[in-house]
Amino acid sequence: MLFFGRKRKDLDAEDKQITLMDQESKVEENVSLLRQEKDEGSVKKLNSDVNNTIKRVTKDDLKQLKLLEKGRCPECGWRTEQFLYTSICSHCGWSKRITPDTGKVIIHLDDKRKIECDKAFEVNEGVILCLQGDVITYEIRHKALAYIEYVWTEEEIKKIRRKRAEELSPLCNWCFKPIQSQNKMVTHYIALGLDQERFSFCSEDCAVSFEKQYPSRVHRNCYERDCNDCDNCRKKYDTSKEKIHIPGQT
Repeated sequence: MLFFGRKRKDLDAEDKQITLMDQESKVEENVSLLRQEKDEGSVKKLNSDVNNTIKRVTKDDLKQLKLLEKGRCPECGWRTEQFLYTSICSHCGWSKRITPDTGKVIIHLDDKRKIECDKAFEVNEGVILCLQGDVITYEIRHKALAYIEYVWTEEEIKKIRRKRAEELSPLCNWCFKPIQSQNKMVTHYIALGLDQERFSFCSEDCAVSFEKQYPSRVHRNCYERDCNDCDNCRKKYDTSKEKIHIPGQT
């Protein structure tokens, strides 16, 4: 869409730049006031506090990402349940969800009205913010909310399911060929270090070759011990619903 001969997205980009420039201008103005009063100590302390805060938040963020990467809840450390676009901790109730990229969000109000937007975020004080593009279009109090509907396109669902299928049919960790048959696939859960790792093989022969090349630690004996009865490593995977492969057994 053209707006006085210019594209709307170009104007949105300029608005973002103006907002950032305004923020930088305010920071420079406040720092300048402190320097005019010859309060260099406060300026140095301010910079030091900001850097320390950034370091602390970065460490916390990295810790959360590492826990999620290992299938653990960032709040309590419990194993999370993984679904399409959603992770849920049944222990403490923590959850993380991804809203549609190409679909939309429909806010259903308790008076039966509906509000459509691209994204919806729950912020402080029980407020739901509805965004259309980069613009906040509605601010909804939680008490006026009936429920939120996420509308997914069929293509987006197919995309994530294809990705999940690829993850469930990975390359063989020995010969690096695609695993064609789920029936012949062998999966090992092994702790070569501190953490449990998962290795998949396209055949029994590849699994045995891997075992000979990478023997497990004697006190763990991962190849012959059921993970569900072992606590000698830090578990990354929930194998309680899986039949663990034991060499020589079918």
